Amino acid sequence: MPHSEIVRALKERDELNMRRAYAPLRKAEDAMVIDTSNRTIEEVVEMIIKMVPKEFPSSRNL
Repeated sequence: MPHSEIVRALKERDELNMRRAYAPLRKAEDAMVIDTSNRTIEEVVEMIIKMVPKEFPSSRNL
């Protein structure tokens, strides 16, 4: 399957999920958004590790 077809199918799926009547797909009000574009897995993990103590101070004791 061509990459463009996969992208189109994913966008269609997401659009349907956001518009459904029961339990539509939405970002939570307190969600932390992480843009993973052009980042390696290691870079994303490092971003998350840095975010957790700031957002959840009690996690520093874990």
